[in-house]
Amino acid sequence: QYIWTIILHNLYPTFSLSYTSTYTLSSEVQSIMVILIIYFFTAVSIYNIIPILIKMAIIILSIVIAVIILNIAITAMKIVTIITLGEAGSLNRY
Repeated sequence: QYIWTIILHNLYPTFSLSYTSTYTLSSEVQSIMVILIIYFFTAVSIYNIIPILIKMAIIILSIVIAVIILNIAITAMKIVTIITLGEAGSLNRY
């Protein structure tokens, strides 16, 4: 149990990092949605809406890719910390 508490202490900064990153991403998404709503109200013709839709798709894709990369990095860091502490057996407890 003592080793397990050490692992949890080592993982805590990564957990807090993941929470802050998701929080900032959600606020960014909210601001983007507000901007897009304004765009849709201002865009009168279909020709103006199409490039905005393309831009929106690119923004959403980039956010999704960033979140995936962050999740992979965080999980890799967790696995590395567990292996370096010599507690590979504790992975079964997740």
